[in-house]
Amino acid sequence: MDGYSRECLAVKVGVSLKSEDVVEVLEEVIRQQGTPRGLHADNGTESTSVLMDRWAYWNGVTLDFSRSRQECLSMSNGDETPLKGL
Repeated sequence: MDGYSRECLAVKVGVSLKSEDVVEVLEEVIRQQGTPRGLHADNGTESTSVLMDRWAYWNGVTLDFSRSRQECLSMSNGDETPLKGL
């Protein structure tokens, strides 16, 4: 999904998608829309694989990963209220 326009640029449905599937879809999106500066992804294995990291490096794309709830809590004061300045 394009973060600015909120347009869905591609959809691939499957039982278990692999990083190869993600890269294939991203290559098609690049052919149609151009190369993005960055991608926001979850921490799934298809997003954190060596193949995905290499693809991003070769294409000059920054990968930005979601933070888990636990990571967010560790940056807070423990009561789920984020510390000021974060």
